[in-house]
Amino acid sequence: MTGCWDQRPIEQQAVVIAMGINRHHQWTLVFPNVAVSIGSLASLPPSQQFYAETVTATSWPQAIQEVQTATDRNVSFGELQVLALDRRLVANQVAQIIDSLNAMGAIPATFWLIATPNNPASLLTRSSPQTIVPYYYLSTYFDCTACHALNLGQREWQWWDQSETPGVSPFIPVASPTPGGMAVRQVLVYPPTGSPDLMPAKATTGFAFLTGRVLHDVITVNVGPHPFAVGKITETVHTDARLSANAVTVRVTIHARGMIMSTPPHLIVTHAIETTVNRQVAQAIQSMALGAVQWANQTRTDPFGFAKTAAWAHPIAASHFSFAALSRLPIHADITVTFQTLGEGVSR
Repeated sequence: MTGCWDQRPIEQQAVVIAMGINRHHQWTLVFPNVAVSIGSLASLPPSQQFYAETVTATSWPQAIQEVQTATDRNVSFGELQVLALDRRLVANQVAQIIDSLNAMGAIPATFWLIATPNNPASLLTRSSPQTIVPYYYLSTYFDCTACHALNLGQREWQWWDQSETPGVSPFIPVASPTPGGMAVRQVLVYPPTGSPDLMPAKATTGFAFLTGRVLHDVITVNVGPHPFAVGKITETVHTDARLSANAVTVRVTIHARGMIMSTPPHLIVTHAIETTVNRQVAQAIQSMALGAVQWANQTRTDPFGFAKTAAWAHPIAASHFSFAALSRLPIHADITVTFQTLGEGVSR
């Protein structure tokens, strides 16, 4: 009924597909090159398939004004796919940015969040052979949710939900540059206030096991002098959390399963060897999980949401804790891990 007076052809729009913010109030926006055609795609290098505009602004409304001033087309944020944040931004700064984007309304809250060890602009603008217009590799990396061993992707609405829920510390995956693109092996965990804490890679794997994020991990163990690589590891996690006067007590049971994918040459896997492999893989998973809990206690964070789970189950006990105190409670964890070898073949 109102017609199409507010619609513009694609060549008159600057569609933002990625955005980065550093601690110096620099906002970098990435746009696809609308001049790219089917005929020119084969000859156009990845570095020319996208372009970026960087402005300096102390707030989101000012950033919008600055980038629109510097652009000859209508800037559109409705297709935002990735928001890259400087890892040195504190929790309150990230929360302010997220709230501002939510208040705009025109931006779907499904875009991916990543943290970068250096200036986000360097990651957003670097070319990669994985980049093929109209797809942006930083986004497709997380869109492929079943591709990676650990599912560490975090959408904007998930971070907002965690930051607004008592008893859980929100996290963002850290994207480290690689020669061909990027890789994610760690997460950045945000306490209620102050600077975030970088979880070590081994503890991040333990965090993934404790939260059901393991899709097809690989663990190598030794049986005597022989190494065995166990892959395609998946899991089922059961958690029971309770609040006490000054801690959250958790019982976690992890049922993991996988396949022996690499064995020493000419070695037949007997039942005794398989039993030993199962036990050692279970011990390795338990060690990483306990390491993740220990790290959380040292940083006074709860990225697992154990206190949140306990608060939902025991709201009266939770009412005695403040919002910030609930996610800073020490975690007393009892973790049980079982592992079962699956598959068929000579290696078994």
